[in-house]
Amino acid sequence: FNLFAIIIILTVFVNFYAFSRLTIDDAFISWRYGFNFINQNIWGYNPTNFDLTQAYTNPLFAFLSIIPAYFNLDVVLFFKCISIATFTILIGVFISLCDRKSSALLLLGVLFCIPASVIHLFSGLETFAFGFILGLFFIFVEKDWAFGSLISLALLCFIRPEAWILVALLFFAKVYLWLSNKNSLYRVYIYGIFVLTAALLLYFTSHYSHFGDLLPNTFYV
Repeated sequence: FNLFAIIIILTVFVNFYAFSRLTIDDAFISWRYGFNFINQNIWGYNPTNFDLTQAYTNPLFAFLSIIPAYFNLDVVLFFKCISIATFTILIGVFISLCDRKSSALLLLGVLFCIPASVIHLFSGLETFAFGFILGLFFIFVEKDWAFGSLISLALLCFIRPEAWILVALLFFAKVYLWLSNKNSLYRVYIYGIFVLTAALLLYFTSHYSHFGDLLPNTFYV
């Protein structure tokens, strides 16, 4: 087992060294919004108010791109640091949720022995964060941890639009359970989802007002 652990650690180290420097070009689509907002005072892909387009599907990452643009930081390096912070926080939460810490560490080690895992982590895209938080969301729901479920669901909704349907699914599921059991815990879910739905409606309304469409242009394509 010790030899196996050493092999995993070395493989993970090599993967991080070799692939953490990679950045996917699609990430720059979202980052242009922060750059144009600071330098042109325009929230759009192009530095003009003509034909504004919502070309991103990861609003949280687009909003975060305002920070390096405002402070004149290297945007790639900034999001590499975001990747490290995301990795550290999510791994810490995952391990804290597991009863068998050694098994959790072994599982994570095997995961990051796969080059694609490290590439996705440092790509500048939201793929790794979305996938990992989605896994945590299902763990929270299974354990009926309302606060963790709602926080992770809120993050998912503003990382990828695929999470929007989870709001409706969880709402109907928890309404059914609340009507069946009259358990106050499920009422917390319902209140939380109402708040999240209101936030999403505000998000949709603001984007419709600005771009003329509720959804990103890639949805219509």
